Amino acid sequence: MTEPHRTILVPLDGSDFAERALAPALALADRAGGTLHLVSAVSTFPIFQPSDPNRDKTPGWFAEEGVRTQGYLEKVKARIVTDAPGQAVEIHAPSGRPAARILQAIKDLDADLVVMSTHGRGALGRVWVGSVADRVMREATCPVFLIPSGDRVEFSTSILVPMDGSEGAEAALDEAERLARLWESRLTLATVIPRPQSVAVPYLDLSAETERMRMDREEDMRTYLDKVAAPLQDAGLRVDTMTSRADEVAPGLVRLAEQSRSGLVVMGTQGRGGVARLFLGSVASRMVRSSPIPVLLVPPRIQE
Repeated sequence: MTEPHRTILVPLDGSDFAERALAPALALADRAGGTLHLVSAVSTFPIFQPSDPNRDKTPGWFAEEGVRTQGYLEKVKARIVTDAPGQAVEIHAPSGRPAARILQAIKDLDADLVVMSTHGRGALGRVWVGSVADRVMREATCPVFLIPSGDRVEFSTSILVPMDGSEGAEAALDEAERLARLWESRLTLATVIPRPQSVAVPYLDLSAETERMRMDREEDMRTYLDKVAAPLQDAGLRVDTMTSRADEVAPGLVRLAEQSRSGLVVMGTQGRGGVARLFLGSVASRMVRSSPIPVLLVPPRIQE
């Protein structure tokens, strides 16, 4: 059994939306006894009024921006320490492009987890959450916990884990098990069987024979999910399994999350199911954009 996340990185840009990641990150750090690392990149592109022809040079601007960013992070840290005395918090204000600095911080700190919002505009004059979140979730070497828009983040009661029989999905299951034990949450192992389509004429349904193949695949997936669930149940975890049919996988998973009343989706970023075909990867990206609940993306296991 893997250890709880101890080093939790939270990218910030000065916006209220980006700070939505703080509450779940703090909750995770509190349960795991971990340290929060607040990261905000100092822009390398000075912002000046184009109407002022004398401002083609900005001596001291980078130093001022660095002080401003440092001051912002100090205020956020003070707030956290006031609300959660004893919580370990460190701040980092590296210079450079936000996505690159976040990815470098992950390596430098050997981060166990990144918690960040998916969209937002920085009050410090920078836009990064969105395109930055996209790059981080694709290139990070640790799991990335993505917080969507919405009024409430509640992820501790039930966790949906999309499964396709791949190593990527099983790596995600390890992360889901870690959180389920930490929060005493229920796990729901789920798969969606997409509608078969003709290669020659993609918009036409296939024959009754192909529908029979789809039914067989669904039965195979039920058997597979029950097999995966059994040792977890024997170990004392609450585990359910669900299968569903849908035209597309991502919307089908969103519906399963609603039906299971899950507050979090944990899924791999790559995978090809031995039983259910390829669905992780592009589906993970679409889930991040469409899911009303947080999505924890787990990269492939790093080969030793």
